[in-house]
Amino acid sequence: MSQLSPKIKVAKQGKEIGEFSLWEVKQKLDAQEFLLSYNFWRPGMRSWGKLEDIKNEISNAAKPQGVNNSSGSVDVPPPPPSTLDVLITVFSLVIGLISSALGLIVLLSTLFLFKAENVIQQNVAAIHMTNGILLIILGVLILIFGLMKKNTYLS
Repeated sequence: MSQLSPKIKVAKQGKEIGEFSLWEVKQKLDAQEFLLSYNFWRPGMRSWGKLEDIKNEISNAAKPQGVNNSSGSVDVPPPPPSTLDVLITVFSLVIGLISSALGLIVLLSTLFLFKAENVIQQNVAAIHMTNGILLIILGVLILIFGLMKKNTYLS
């Protein structure tokens, strides 16, 4: 993010508001028209970030004096993250953790608490351990999905 663009795009709850200079953003934050939780994008970024991420840049922004704001850039931002994207990410992270924890509980309880005294009980124990391992694998895969989804709009 070392490339400074005269204008940044700002979005609120997945809807693009417009293009603003850092000075204009600073003014709107001071007037409480914008919040630091709003998203922003500028040429060179792969995805949208939060205004909070550049609050130092914003607070140090000087009032422009005859600045030519036409950058001539043809970069087009990706769509801003919607509330649904955030909910899907949080949901997948929570479900991934729960699934992994349940799998670990099933596996450990079968290993240490289940007394297999005959062949049928040994088969049941093997099925329980397999289910525990599969739950752990499923949980890890869901966690990976959630983290990848999170990185698409927080990078």
